[in-house]
Amino acid sequence: MDLTEDDVLEILNLIEKSGFDFFQLQTGDLKLVVSKGGYMGSGAAPFASD
Repeated sequence: MDLTEDDVLEILNLIEKSGFDFFQLQTGDLKLVVSKGGYMGSGAAPFASD
């Protein structure tokens, strides 16, 4: 399954309008992860507090 740029933009638009905070799609070699609050993967460093 190949997604075009328009397909991805449509998915992002639908997620933005939805009640979902997190969306993950994986098919073949493609992995799309969207989070409204920002995604911090397991390798991300925590924010430093002031």
